[in-house]
Amino acid sequence: MSSAESSPSPRPLPAPVARGLADEENLPSGQCRYILLNPEIKGLRCACVGFTLNRGLPGVSCQCGHLSCYHIKSTEPPLDKSEVDGLRRRIQVLEGQLDRENHTGIGSALGDVVKRLGELEEQVEGNKEDASQEMRDCYRNLNLVWQSVGQLKERQALYESTSVLYDERLDDHDDTLQRLGDRLIDFDEASMALEERVEALEYHDVRETQYSQHRPSSTAKSEQSKNTRWPVTQRDWPSSSRETELPRAGHAPLPSSHAAAFEGSESKQAEPWTVHVSLLPTASQPFPFEVSVLKVPSSLLHTVNKLRLDCVLPLNMSLPGPLGPSKDTNAYKRCLSRGLHQMLAVGGSDSESFATAVAKAFGSLLRGRAWVPLQARLCDAVTLQGLPMLRPLEASLVGSNYDLEFLQRHCAVCCPNGKVESLYIALLSDSFSWHFLRRSPCYLEGLEASWEYDSLLDPSENLEDGGDEEDRPSAGDIMPPLPSLKRTASEMSRAPSFSSPSAVDGAECSRPKLQRTCIQAPLELRRHGVETV
Repeated sequence: MSSAESSPSPRPLPAPVARGLADEENLPSGQCRYILLNPEIKGLRCACVGFTLNRGLPGVSCQCGHLSCYHIKSTEPPLDKSEVDGLRRRIQVLEGQLDRENHTGIGSALGDVVKRLGELEEQVEGNKEDASQEMRDCYRNLNLVWQSVGQLKERQALYESTSVLYDERLDDHDDTLQRLGDRLIDFDEASMALEERVEALEYHDVRETQYSQHRPSSTAKSEQSKNTRWPVTQRDWPSSSRETELPRAGHAPLPSSHAAAFEGSESKQAEPWTVHVSLLPTASQPFPFEVSVLKVPSSLLHTVNKLRLDCVLPLNMSLPGPLGPSKDTNAYKRCLSRGLHQMLAVGGSDSESFATAVAKAFGSLLRGRAWVPLQARLCDAVTLQGLPMLRPLEASLVGSNYDLEFLQRHCAVCCPNGKVESLYIALLSDSFSWHFLRRSPCYLEGLEASWEYDSLLDPSENLEDGGDEEDRPSAGDIMPPLPSLKRTASEMSRAPSFSSPSAVDGAECSRPKLQRTCIQAPLELRRHGVETV
């Protein structure tokens, strides 16, 4: 037999059963007071009216699912009916009182407030919806605006590129118009040069006709010289257009054999000729007196002095320009009153005739001292074109034969037809001062007012008339020296012009000291053709 069959099964103990029955008697029997956890209805209690033990679950639980601790110990006895009726009547009284308060007094006011709050809430909600709709509309409009801005930028870029093309085309048109204007100016200048050449040829035709009428006989050589023309030198007109090259005005020069024949006949004839001669106070004077005085910057003065010292031009004919003569300066009037500007009649083309005419005209001023003609060269700078610049005659040419051919080649300012128009001479190793010229004999009356004290022409010391002549500075010593454009200490208070204060500044007092290293010196610009007096 097995051990399981031999041993009997255990029996339940009766004591716990008896104890369980005793515990059931101690359980509560009243209604359940458990508060249900319902989120929709707060404060609702369980509907169980009496505790009933649930034996299917361990522990002490009621059939309602709640523990015994939530039930009342014993059932409450039923209430008295009178008490219930009293409570009912009291509730009705309170309800009536509440209704009266709602219709009148604080109740009505609270009702109105509640109603108004409801309306306000509805209005706020409506306003929020309207504001949100307007905001959405604003964002939509902003998006459209940005799209329009992008389109405008694209159109602006297109317009800018188009405007650049138009600007380039306008610049091309301006350049074309400028070239056409320059060519028209060149054509006008060429036509004027042709007219001057025609006038020169007609003038020499008249001269040859008059000479042939007075000459008793003629040879083949004289007939050939009579039929020739004066070799008018071609004027070198400046071309303002770089693209076109304007042919020079006038016809080609005549053959050299004809020119030589005419020059030989002219030298044999020894015809008299006239020329305007200016005796300058000093040989170092860079410009004549009888021209307009303009103030130019030091950089331009440096260019002019460099041209004056270095330029070698093949022709010394004055060019026409917009500058006119200005003979209102005191320097020119002083020289004119003492006879430093005269028109001379020279009896022949040789050097002796010219020297005789100069000695006869300026003998009272020269007093036997040696003189020398000055070289006149035309400035080829754009702003100073046609300006006659003077410089001393080269040392190798001093003492040469000052005949007509020499003067035409080296010294004279000639007309377009080749005729000598003006000459400038000065003392070889001496100079004239304003004090000396003041005491010289008067040549032309009516200009004594120009000899009054001038702060730009007269020395600042204002010496008496009895002073030594050596103490007097040269009349042309107020210009800055050509080798150096820097002022020295003695030149700080000097006036930089031969003209009067009214011609330079329009003021009556002396000119103040300049603070620049290179002073602004005036330039005297000469017109085409010297007007004789």
